[in-house]
Amino acid sequence: MKYVLFKISCFLLLIVSCHGNLSPGSYEEQKMTLEQQEKQSPLLFLSTDGSYRLNFWGRYVLDGTISNTATVATYKDVVIEISFYSKTQTLLETKQYTLYEYYPPGSRKSFELKVDADPATTKLNWSIVQASSN
Repeated sequence: MKYVLFKISCFLLLIVSCHGNLSPGSYEEQKMTLEQQEKQSPLLFLSTDGSYRLNFWGRYVLDGTISNTATVATYKDVVIEISFYSKTQTLLETKQYTLYEYYPPGSRKSFELKVDADPATTKLNWSIVQASSN
């Protein structure tokens, strides 16, 4: 019973202390902190998905999208790393491609990459490995 009362007291103390910190300047401080956090960790807020196909000329065409879930940070020059796998799931090689675009907060943009691959390639995976904040 004492433990439950202790938890309730801590919860109430937390609510009162948080409520007391809401001053006009603290919103700007929180916003700045959020912006700094987003700019320092772009990979936490950027994601990619899509599909790929083999075209007539034997090149892989990657049709993808990049989403930015950040609330204030804009990112640019996103680096995509593509991994090429054989039918036995052996990693054959990796290549990096830079997409020279801006990705504003809350945006979702499409991209297309045409890539040459080892003839033994049967599967592609890709991920974002780097981005710059604006």
